Amino acid sequence: MDDVLETKDVVIGSNPQTVATYVRLRPGFVPDEQLQMQLNQLLDPAFCELHVPRDSRTRKMLEDDDLQLPLVYMELGVFGVNLLRLLELHRDMMPLASLECCYNNVIGPLKKTDDENIGVPLEHLVTCVTGIEVVLRPSGVKMIVRSSSDAVRFSSPISPSESGETSPSRQSLNQFGREVVELLKNQPFCRLPQSQFVSAYHQMFNKQCRSADYGHSRLADLLQAVPQFVQILGSGTRRVLTLPHRQQVKRFSNELLKLLKASPEKEIAVSQIGAALEPLIHRAFRVADYGVCLLSDLVNEVLMANTSHFVARDDNEGRRFIGLPKIVQSEEEKQRTRQFALEVVELLRGYPHCRMDFNKFIPSYHHRFKRQCCVAHYGFSKLMDLFEAIDDTVEVQDESAARFLQLTLPRRIEVLNNAACQLLARRAATPISQLLSAVQSAGLCALSAEDVALTDDRELERVLDHRVQVVMVNGERIAQLGEEMLVGAVRTPLLPDALKLLKIIIQNTDLSAAGSLPSPNEMTSAFEERFGDALEVTSLLLHPSLRPFIAIEAGSLIARPLLKLAQEMYHLLLHYQNKMPLDQVYALYRNEYGRDLDPSRFHCANLENLLEQLDFMATVKGKHAQVMLLNNAFLTDSPSPMRMRRDWTQGMPSWRMMKMAMPERARSHGGSSSPAESQSMTMLGAQCSSPLQPPFPADKSSSKMHRHDKADRADSSRWPPRF
Repeated sequence: MDDVLETKDVVIGSNPQTVATYVRLRPGFVPDEQLQMQLNQLLDPAFCELHVPRDSRTRKMLEDDDLQLPLVYMELGVFGVNLLRLLELHRDMMPLASLECCYNNVIGPLKKTDDENIGVPLEHLVTCVTGIEVVLRPSGVKMIVRSSSDAVRFSSPISPSESGETSPSRQSLNQFGREVVELLKNQPFCRLPQSQFVSAYHQMFNKQCRSADYGHSRLADLLQAVPQFVQILGSGTRRVLTLPHRQQVKRFSNELLKLLKASPEKEIAVSQIGAALEPLIHRAFRVADYGVCLLSDLVNEVLMANTSHFVARDDNEGRRFIGLPKIVQSEEEKQRTRQFALEVVELLRGYPHCRMDFNKFIPSYHHRFKRQCCVAHYGFSKLMDLFEAIDDTVEVQDESAARFLQLTLPRRIEVLNNAACQLLARRAATPISQLLSAVQSAGLCALSAEDVALTDDRELERVLDHRVQVVMVNGERIAQLGEEMLVGAVRTPLLPDALKLLKIIIQNTDLSAAGSLPSPNEMTSAFEERFGDALEVTSLLLHPSLRPFIAIEAGSLIARPLLKLAQEMYHLLLHYQNKMPLDQVYALYRNEYGRDLDPSRFHCANLENLLEQLDFMATVKGKHAQVMLLNNAFLTDSPSPMRMRRDWTQGMPSWRMMKMAMPERARSHGGSSSPAESQSMTMLGAQCSSPLQPPFPADKSSSKMHRHDKADRADSSRWPPRF
């Protein structure tokens, strides 16, 4: 004590003659590097003084050699209880180097093994215990301490966007960490000596690993900068790299999830997991590859880390099963999920290879459809569960700790077919050998031959659907649109009389049932009564401009699906005041007709292409907030949007709408109109008026129109509807 008190430039002490002597550092004292190292060694002893005495033989063996703890074969639960007891005895901090000696003296002999097929490094098994972690002290000594937070033990690493770190150095470190994970996955037992890391890295990624590129001077410092991706076992020249426990659990969870999805029962007995996983992972299944000794421990860790993804149960015979939770959706949620699948196709088709980063989906969805992607609207709690519900449309790919979304192969082939039809609609024909490159050059899709599993032109012909026809011209195979492909091609411009005929059909004929049309003679009479002109309907129906809308089958006229859609969109626009936002068309159509609007049903790639086929009736205007409006030709003699009513049981406009359809000058001049208009409105009203609700008398129409106009305005103010 006298020697300590003599260093007055370092410490200040009380009088040594007193009963108790106190020593404290002098204020403002800063130790040099040598003194700091000596203080660290005093504060962080490399060995337990209680169980590893200074003069013991074990102490000398550990000091003379680099630290490398043995392989053990122990149940994780039992080992964790004993380790917590041992740590409490050492006041929540004990040197890692003396763990084996302390465990043997307090608990009992460790179950060591030399078989790498079943054994796990003791240092790694320590990090698998909940509430325990191994930290590297400034003195270079590894200490076992209690974890600062158990709640985030299995949480994913904080992304740069969440932590506020968006620097290139942080992003490059994360990329390096993902590469290390991929490298260690392919090593025996997921372990690699640090001395062999550089050569193995170069062999796998065909590039050099330079620590300076990531802002570090030594490889050891670089590896310590990514602890969420790699764990360093041992010390000195015997350091070994392996995957952290969290990465191991995540890895097994993904493999188990793929296995359960492929199982018809969506569950499997725990004892059968190993045999069932081997065909999926293409290697022998060993529990030790995942950092624990027993399969039951691995399953328990998976259940703890993924409480919402897996469920477990025990049968009467004591066998344990693990499976996927069952989510029960309502019919409305199922319809929304089907519509969501169409939206995913429409979103991903514009990305290269129909593939995008998982983290970019939410902002891209909001930017494309002008609304948030609320997972709860589809009956799920997580976005991943929603994607799993449409696994026939999109697949989630895990690559080097990063996730990507990509359309499934059948959906990618559909995108290619739609793009080919759009291309062939613009040009007469294209050689089959140039079809894929022409589609890419036109910007219709960004799919390569590998994306649709093509090796030659013959396979391309096989994946093309019925809309594309391949013919031989001068010894060269040419792709062109088939005869039945009428929608999606460049339409022949509608003749003026053809437009008037479509207007009569859409406004006055019920196409919701079988879709049969009036006879040519009836169409001729209706045309003359409506417009006062004679018309040869038979020759007009054969014009190419009407082929996408009207078919002639066995002498009868049949409305094609595009004409039925035109009538549905016409009534929908009237119902919503002739102004419908483009991003709300899907939802409003489903709410009104109880089914999804699928552009592919009309051989169109997306909604914009489908609406182009209806440009004779409606147009889309606006740059940012685009809306759909009726053309002036269909607004003439049409009911007011706020006065529109439909009798959905009969599929026809009600008698009140027909009264609203009276020409404006007839209402403003006390009901007087031209003879042709009066005769047309009389005939139309007689056809559409209900026997229980006769039309208004002509002399009292003004006051009653005013009352109905008020009621309709109040009803139509609820727009857009909530869903």
